[in-house]
Amino acid sequence: MKIAFVSYAYGSPPMLGEKKPWMYGSGRYTNELIKALSEFGLGVSVFSPKIYIRNTGSLAFMLENGLKNFKNYDIIHSNEASGVFIKHRNKIETIHHMSLRSDPKNRFTSSILMRGIRNAKHIVVPSYATKRTIMCADKKLPEDKISVIYHGVSEHVFNNSETNRKLAEQFRVRYGLTDHFVVITVGRLEKHKNQIDIIKAMANLKNSVLILVGRGKEKNSLINFAKKKKIQMLYFDYVPDNELTILYNSSDVYVHSSILEGFGLTVLESMTCGLPVVAYKTADFNYLVGDAGYLIDAGDIDGISSALCFLRDNQEIRSKMSRIAVFRSKSFSWSEAARKHMQVYRKVLDKG
Repeated sequence: MKIAFVSYAYGSPPMLGEKKPWMYGSGRYTNELIKALSEFGLGVSVFSPKIYIRNTGSLAFMLENGLKNFKNYDIIHSNEASGVFIKHRNKIETIHHMSLRSDPKNRFTSSILMRGIRNAKHIVVPSYATKRTIMCADKKLPEDKISVIYHGVSEHVFNNSETNRKLAEQFRVRYGLTDHFVVITVGRLEKHKNQIDIIKAMANLKNSVLILVGRGKEKNSLINFAKKKKIQMLYFDYVPDNELTILYNSSDVYVHSSILEGFGLTVLESMTCGLPVVAYKTADFNYLVGDAGYLIDAGDIDGISSALCFLRDNQEIRSKMSRIAVFRSKSFSWSEAARKHMQVYRKVLDKG
C-alpha cells in the first residue's frame, strides 16, 4: 500500500519570514500520525512545504499539489484540503473543524473545505462535533462517508513525571509563583480562540497568574488588555514540547476558551500532566474531559470565573480531578489513532 500524505505542516517548520518553528494542531496531527503509522510498518510519503505558509501561500501549495502526478500511489491522504485539486480515485480528506458562519473571512476557506469534502472518497474527523458540522453543511452527505478518529498524545513528552514536577517547582520559584494560583492556556492567539474571555474571567481572581502561550494577531491586544485589567500574566511565544510540559506541570488549571474547535490537543496534553480543565462546550469535551474538570457554555465568562474560584479554594477537588485527568488521558494514543486510520485506508481500497 503506497500512501501520499499531503499537509500544510509536517513537524515544526519555521513560519515564512521567521526562524522559530510554528506548530499548529494540524501539523502535530501530521507529525504524530506519520510516526505512529511507520511503527506499524506502513511507509508514507509526505508532501509538505519546508516553510509554514498561510493565506495566499496555502492556495499556492494547493495548486502546486494539483499539478503533481500521484498515479503511483494507492491512496492520497489530504490534510485540511491541502490536496483539494489532486484528482485521484482513492482520496481521503481530514477535516479538523469548520465554521458554518457566513462572514466573508470564512467564505473562501469554507468553500475550499467543502470542495475537499465532496471530492473525497472518505473523510476523517477528530470529533463527532466536527462530523455534525460537516453533515449540517452538506445534508446530502452519507453519514458512513465520515469516520471519527480521536487524536492521541505523546505521553513520553507530556506527563507529570517526578523529573517534570521538580523542574516545575524550580520554574515556580524562579518566576515567583510559589504562593499563586496558576492558570494556563495554550494556542493560537486568534479571535476564535477567544483568550480574552479568560482574562475577563480572571479580573477578580485574587492571587492568580495567567500563563499565556502562543502566537497570532491578537497577541498585543491580549497583553494590553491583561495590563488594563491588572492581570498578572506570563507570556511565552514559541515553546518546544520539553519546555511546554514544564509549563503545564507548573500550573494548577488549564482553561480552553475556543469557540471553534475540532479536538483540543492542548486540553489532552494538559490532562496527561495532571491538570483539571475548565473549557467551553466545544468539540467532544464531554467525552474527553469528563469528570476531570468543568465544561461551560460558550461565552459564559462568569461560569469560567466561578469554576476557577472554586478550584483555587479547593485543593482536594483539584487533586481528585488531577488523578482523573491523567487516567482519562491514557485512553487516547497516536498508536490507536494510526490503527484506525489504517482501517480507513483498507476500507477505501476494498471499495475499489
